[in-house]
Amino acid sequence: MNIHLQKCYNAYDFIIATYSSHHLTDDEKIQFIQLLKTLLKEGGCILIADVAFQTRSDLEKCHKENKDGWDGIYKDELC
Repeated sequence: MNIHLQKCYNAYDFIIATYSSHHLTDDEKIQFIQLLKTLLKEGGCILIADVAFQTRSDLEKCHKENKDGWDGIYKDELC
């Protein structure tokens, strides 16, 4: 675990994560949710809002069909 997050364990009543999980692999999503759970106080709640598809191939098909209008986060745009 990240040493900087240790002070945040059991610190939050509510965590909101929006439009971020679709950038993660399925395994990374599981790890992300497990991490968020450690940050919640007992009885806390996680709200995740994102685009979702039944299958990864459905996501890829939608991305291909809407590539020009697809909003993405790119590493070089963050700095």
